Amino acid sequence: MIEDWHEVDKQFHNDIIRACDSNHLVTLINNLQDSVQMSEMREVSFRSPERIKNSMAEHLKIIKAIKEKNEKLAEELAREHFQRTMSYYESHVE
Repeated sequence: MIEDWHEVDKQFHNDIIRACDSNHLVTLINNLQDSVQMSEMREVSFRSPERIKNSMAEHLKIIKAIKEKNEKLAEELAREHFQRTMSYYESHVE
């Protein structure tokens, strides 16, 4: 399940980034995703079924905001999602 979630998560983020239609943003985010810290953050987060469940719920809220064309809410939800993931990582890193 975790391996599957890793691919789904990566595809979700890539689809959102591509939808922005900004080559500069795509390059910037791809470089960030390839960073060691981001890889470690995902690895730690994906060890927890609860964090995966919460992340999926966060993704669904972001998708809903995008579908409703509520850019401000989508951005706010994306920032909160990143902060939650980062907080989880920081509290579980050894």
